[in-house]
Amino acid sequence: MKLEAAVRWNGMQLQSTQGLSLSVIENGQSIDADIWCPDTATGTAVALVLDNSGTMSGVDFDSLKAGALSVVRMLGIGDEAAIYHFSNGGERIIDFTGDIPSLETAIGSLAIGANTPIYHTMTLALEDLAAHPAARKFMLVFTDGVDNASGERPEDVADAILAQDVTLFMIGYGSNMLSQGVMEDVARRSGGFYQRVYAPAQIAALLREIGGEVLTRNCVITWETNCTDSLRALHVTAQYSGEVAEADTLFASPWRPDQLHLRVSGPARLTPGQRGIIYVDLDPRVPRELPLSFEFLLLADHEYLEPTALTPVTLGTITQNTAVQLVRLSPGVYRFRAEYVYPGMDTGHLVGISMRALAATQSHAVPIRIKDVTITSGCPNTVTHDGFVMEICQCEETLIAHLDTLVIMGNRQQREFHLCWESFGGLPSQLRGVVQYDTTVLTFAELLPGDPGWRYELEEMRPGELHVAGSLLQPSSVRCMLLRFTAIADKEVQRSRLLVPKFTAYAMCCEDADTLAARVLVDGICSPLLRRNETLSFFPHPAADVLHLTGRLEGMGESSTGILRVYTLDGVLATEQSVILSADGGIRADIDLSALRPGRYTAVLRIGTRHFVRPFVRL
Repeated sequence: MKLEAAVRWNGMQLQSTQGLSLSVIENGQSIDADIWCPDTATGTAVALVLDNSGTMSGVDFDSLKAGALSVVRMLGIGDEAAIYHFSNGGERIIDFTGDIPSLETAIGSLAIGANTPIYHTMTLALEDLAAHPAARKFMLVFTDGVDNASGERPEDVADAILAQDVTLFMIGYGSNMLSQGVMEDVARRSGGFYQRVYAPAQIAALLREIGGEVLTRNCVITWETNCTDSLRALHVTAQYSGEVAEADTLFASPWRPDQLHLRVSGPARLTPGQRGIIYVDLDPRVPRELPLSFEFLLLADHEYLEPTALTPVTLGTITQNTAVQLVRLSPGVYRFRAEYVYPGMDTGHLVGISMRALAATQSHAVPIRIKDVTITSGCPNTVTHDGFVMEICQCEETLIAHLDTLVIMGNRQQREFHLCWESFGGLPSQLRGVVQYDTTVLTFAELLPGDPGWRYELEEMRPGELHVAGSLLQPSSVRCMLLRFTAIADKEVQRSRLLVPKFTAYAMCCEDADTLAARVLVDGICSPLLRRNETLSFFPHPAADVLHLTGRLEGMGESSTGILRVYTLDGVLATEQSVILSADGGIRADIDLSALRPGRYTAVLRIGTRHFVRPFVRL
């Protein structure tokens, strides 16, 4: 906690605080606090060393200049500031002055230059600060990169800062600084601090904060608090020249909800090979002013979803551009961790991870959840969380696969075999198969390059059994792959020595607007898979408050209960209701939509292992 107290004597603010004693009581308890009062009689000298190197963007640079302007506008009587930038090897653009309009003009004239001579420019500022021995001396440094043009060593600059009794505040932005440890240490030892920021708006906000601390004419009382309550009654007592003054104030924590809520969101459905971002959302959202630390596990079925890269997606999240750590602890278990990061966006997304749907034997609901959650921001908090269910829409069809007729002799003769399949008329995106061969006669040699539209992988799971996996890279009409074997026995090798007992094609499903029957993409057109002949009908009129569900499912065997869930366009569960399936497979239900706002929604009905998906619009 930090509290500023203005102490006045005979109606005038004290210019010298010698002999002043301050104490504070928080919620009725005496606090062991650090008290610092500026000697305003001596004035303040502030050197602003600002990065204008070529890596600064327009938005970043505008925020930097806005922050510098806010600092010089805080100057009081007897205070002075000077401005330095990195151009031309590092130079002063205006000497120490208390003329605020002149300082504003100098800051406004700043333009993007080249190179980053951090320590040379800091040395120039230190030389000018040495000409103000009686003033309270501060240096405010901002840089977005690593020094690349100075002859001075950071250790020597650090020694000079401490020797001259200069307080250093340093802001790092963007890539890490090689000498970050040195600057962090000297800033702390000088009475200031080093801090990294990651969002443009934070540059101006932090400079304003530092300026307020540097140029305040009030006493600053600092203490640690246990955050047991969001409201704190503060009582300050001042003693000076035998007189006692008291003041009371009430402090409300900037953010102390009783409970935080984490939830998983993402696309309502993916098809094999399709990618989507799974977000972990935080509600309520964290204010930009408070650093955030967190750790949690994200769990997803690795047989259906895999991360496209072991890096979190930060674009559009409240931790944008931060170094969030993501580690895969085991298949399907991913740990996110970050410490003392500042929220950068207002979307409510904490972090996200890009996931890709994998081929499976059928459409499937994949639960995605989080566990072992720890979040700290402001005061300690209680965190609850819930998960999310994504539909992996998968169509499967067993293919008739065969090998060309072959007769080869032994004596280590090699022969290429074409493994071909009869397409069901669709356009498969994934292939899975098994090839069996007689190991007393044949040895598998290699998979030969073939059609560039497919990528194949083979693995010998056990002697005499090859498992084939194929992925479509680009549209292709070729339905064969080329395998090479070696004949190791001196006998004829007949076709019976090489078998294809199983071959399966998987294709991306798509929705049938009329019947919801699962469909497969065939040459860019949706055509039905005949193995799914049951139909369900949804009748949602755009302006109606009721969604009518009717239909019949064959082969269920007995009455059962299903769940119909309605999701928003961004995958948030809006409502759910149980649906009864009668013994003859009949379904009839009316779903109340009156609580749903206008927009696009997706209805997902799950009965046993079967899933039916239907988008609809509510006006």
